[in-house]
Amino acid sequence: MAENKRDYYEVLGVDRGADEATIKKAYRQLAKKYHPDMNPGDKEAEKKFKEASEAYAVLSDAEKRRQYDQFGHAAFEQGGGGAGGFGGFDFNGGDMGDIFGDIFGDLFGGGRSRRANNGPMKGANVRTAVRITFEEAVFGCEKQLDLNLKDECTTCHGSGYITNRKKIAVTIPAGIDNGQSIRIREKGEPGVNGGPRGDLLVEVQVERHPIFQRQDMNIYSTAPVTFAQAALGGQIHITTVDGDMAYDIKPGTQTDTKIRLKGKGVPSLRNKNIRGDHYVTLVVQVPTKLNEEAKEYLRKYDEAVNGKINDSKQEKPKKKSFMEKIKETFED
Repeated sequence: MAENKRDYYEVLGVDRGADEATIKKAYRQLAKKYHPDMNPGDKEAEKKFKEASEAYAVLSDAEKRRQYDQFGHAAFEQGGGGAGGFGGFDFNGGDMGDIFGDIFGDLFGGGRSRRANNGPMKGANVRTAVRITFEEAVFGCEKQLDLNLKDECTTCHGSGYITNRKKIAVTIPAGIDNGQSIRIREKGEPGVNGGPRGDLLVEVQVERHPIFQRQDMNIYSTAPVTFAQAALGGQIHITTVDGDMAYDIKPGTQTDTKIRLKGKGVPSLRNKNIRGDHYVTLVVQVPTKLNEEAKEYLRKYDEAVNGKINDSKQEKPKKKSFMEKIKETFED
């Protein structure tokens, strides 16, 4: 279970902001210290070696590291962000053979070596981006990309490549956030010497919404309330990603009152049936243009509540001049 695992950064003894070189160096030290070949029969050393290898497999991969930083160990749980969960998200454990080939090539001399230069090699990854609306990020969608991708040339003499225009279908999972990426396997550059193609990494760019703002799985917005509705209470209409909904407010509702619409937020990437909440701040709108009839009603309301009329146009006492004040002084 994920809750029994140590934090990957803690396992390698590095800060969360550590760069790739620091992570690799930390793993090399731990791998050399706890490798089974260096500690035959030591079960505890074997356990620590596997723990360090698992941490490195995640933190050395930019995509897996980004998912781990956001979701923790839950990103790799069964049924969570697994490879089958979102049709393209890459949460697999990775090819540990590649990692060992890179790390141990010069660590144990000839004990473990890098792959031969003439062996099969995976092609380079290709990066691109797709722009989607706020609603598409919330509910998921299908997009089609037109990309120029290399293919091996079958008619060229010797080794060569040609560029073809291809249409790639991308499944955007519900709940994806701005800046996250989707990995589509073997849609990148061709491999070398019979190796598999690289992957296509699609970064998702979510457009701003004029009403909604998002923080993790929650949505935030404001809703206008008339002066009468705030005072008397009643039903108002609030715009959500699921459409307009009716909501009853209490009499005497004040501006900046916050209400929570449970389950009206963004779905979880790991389970689209689990959604965040929508928080709405009510803003009471004070009328700025009133006709005489409306003003008279407000004066009567003010008089009924406060026992007086609060009219800024009532005649104010005339300010006395300096000479009038002197005259009053001598008359007294």
